[in-house]
Amino acid sequence: MSADEASRHRANLASLWVCILIVAFSLWLRNGFPVHAVASANTDDFLFIRLAAAVRRAHWLGAYDNLTLAKGPFFPGFIAVNSLFHTPLKITEQAVYLAASAALALAVFRLTRSHVLGVLLFAVLAFNPVLWTESLARVIRDGLYISLALGLIAAFGLLWSQPLFGAFSRGGEILAGLFTGGLAAAFWLTREEGIWLGPALAVLGAGVLISLRAGTRVQFTRSTAMVFGVAAATIVTVASINFAVYRVFTDVEFRASGFLSAYGALNRVQHTSWQRYVVVPRDVREKVYGVSPAAAELRPHLEGASGDQWRRTGCTFQPAVPCTDILGGWFIWALRDAVALAGHSRSGGEAETFYTRLAGEIDAACDDGRLTCTGARASIAPPFRVEYLVDAVKVSPRFLETLLTFGQAEMVTLPNSGAPQRLATFRALVGPVESAPSTAPITRIFSWVAAAGEAPTLAVFDAQGNARGQVELTRAPDIDRVLPQQGFAAQLFAIHPECPALDCTVVLKLGDGSERRLPLKDFGGVLPEDPSFVMTIDDVERPVDGIAPEVAQRIALQQRIARAIAGGYAAAIWPLLVLGAAGTLAGLWVFRRTPRLFVLSTLAAAAFTAVASRIAMLSYLEVSTFPTLNTLYLSSAAPFVIVAAILGVWLGIHAMVQRRSA
Repeated sequence: MSADEASRHRANLASLWVCILIVAFSLWLRNGFPVHAVASANTDDFLFIRLAAAVRRAHWLGAYDNLTLAKGPFFPGFIAVNSLFHTPLKITEQAVYLAASAALALAVFRLTRSHVLGVLLFAVLAFNPVLWTESLARVIRDGLYISLALGLIAAFGLLWSQPLFGAFSRGGEILAGLFTGGLAAAFWLTREEGIWLGPALAVLGAGVLISLRAGTRVQFTRSTAMVFGVAAATIVTVASINFAVYRVFTDVEFRASGFLSAYGALNRVQHTSWQRYVVVPRDVREKVYGVSPAAAELRPHLEGASGDQWRRTGCTFQPAVPCTDILGGWFIWALRDAVALAGHSRSGGEAETFYTRLAGEIDAACDDGRLTCTGARASIAPPFRVEYLVDAVKVSPRFLETLLTFGQAEMVTLPNSGAPQRLATFRALVGPVESAPSTAPITRIFSWVAAAGEAPTLAVFDAQGNARGQVELTRAPDIDRVLPQQGFAAQLFAIHPECPALDCTVVLKLGDGSERRLPLKDFGGVLPEDPSFVMTIDDVERPVDGIAPEVAQRIALQQRIARAIAGGYAAAIWPLLVLGAAGTLAGLWVFRRTPRLFVLSTLAAAAFTAVASRIAMLSYLEVSTFPTLNTLYLSSAAPFVIVAAILGVWLGIHAMVQRRSA
């Protein structure tokens, strides 16, 4: 072995050991932020758990309802597979993120041959503070999505730059194409707005293509075609499975043609008086009920208890004055619930048929003049308005400012919430989940109950027989239809006990006049079985101020270190990003005839593009549809901020050195 080879070997070995230490320390820090289980989040956290439990049982995504195909299946599948190895979900998510970071650092090292830059980039990515925020402590797909986005850029960078180092072996090219295509499919099947990463990939691909010699561009084209072919085949396979199981050919129902057409048709009807954030106002709905029999079937639910519940939920989370209608971010769910309540969601195929009929009836009324409408559309995006674009530009600096804090203010650990049975399901699939103290008073119980004959009623009484709380009841015919018990009628309930201790009783009155007395304390555990009624508990709320003291003490050191690191990132990122932008521009010019460094410059430019694309998309949604100015939605752009800053500064320094030596 020559002296140069021995030196390179020592440098490689030293870099490897440093990276191993970084991985260990990163995982240790991540373990200081426990899972935040929100068991009552039926359209988010608990939905993913429910779907994962079905996958774990080899029942695909489980029995069909209007939420089964509402979100991509990759994250539930990831939870199910990970649970087989009994590894805490958040540790596995962190390991996947570290793998994506390592792949990008490897791509950078290959382009520069700089151990220092490769290890530095990996280290700064490994301690990305956004990973420790409360938002990503939840069992929510964004915790994996951040890794898939970064990993996809890294995989394309390694694949596309390979011709600069010599041709792939045929087997190597196939393996790389299969892996990158599978990663692209996983990214697409995790969230529904994957198009935001397209501009960054286009910038990177254009830079690589410019740098390649004419003879090597064939490999670039062939490998790119393979990646997109594998990704398309994977997505089609998922859609085919959904068709076989649920009778609808789609990966996610929000992308299904019938649903898009129906939502687009509702959006094209002109408003009498336009109000921001209200995409399908009540006046539009009333017009549509009069011309569409399908829409008329939804009226009792959109204008009834279900629609009002979504109105109140939206008004809680989004400021809109006056807030008298269902807001945009929640109307999409209100519509799906209304279709289910009307009896059209017994299968995916039935729902898709209904949405297609609804779209056809509204579009026909638009075409023949019974309704005043804009052009035909099939999209969940609201119709374009110039003020949206202007307002999005105005609000975008706030998104950048929030992103560059790396969620520093959100590094807290919140107590878990939800019914004990649901928390037990979380625990079985994601690892340790702390429970609320069982002695704390219950402040709210939410779920449903069903019994033979008339729907049952509930009330809360203390030991002296005095009423001690309020009960909200709503008929639930959608539950009636799926109950295996014939003749049972269901009732949604929300109980608000007013008991200082757990010494009250919930009295359940059945349709035949008989009563069942259920101690309030039993609602925090497992209810006794009784063949005369069926009851499930979706959420049990208790006034818990924080996590258990012993847990807080155990993780205190990790959290102090993490918060100190986050403070350093937030303080340093602004000047580094400004210098990085200048350095990237300098690199694109100075290294335009140096293929590897030009590709590195386009990689930095792609990172800036990813940040800009994410902010642009979220800014537009913020001013047109629903609130997006939060760390959760911005988190997938955070690693690209780091990449842009580190690579841009390095490029700027080397561009200055090269210009001076020229």
